[in-house]
Amino acid sequence: MMKGEQQKILHSGTKKINAFITLLYPLSKVKFKISKTRTSQDFIDHLKNAKRYVKSNRVKRLILVIYNTSFHISRKIFLE
Repeated sequence: MMKGEQQKILHSGTKKINAFITLLYPLSKVKFKISKTRTSQDFIDHLKNAKRYVKSNRVKRLILVIYNTSFHISRKIFLE
């Protein structure tokens, strides 16, 4: 887009897609989970899947960046 302009994107509705995405660097691999809900359990399931991949492929370093949304910082996350 040119500076000062905003492109309009036409779409058929406001259907939400909940996606949890992890970029595995430097492997250039992406692990993702699409779900109907966006809960702490969905996030935990995604993290377990990423952890399984990291262990099975002997990845030496994993950098996790999250923001302070409710399902990232819930009590359930810290108990897992």
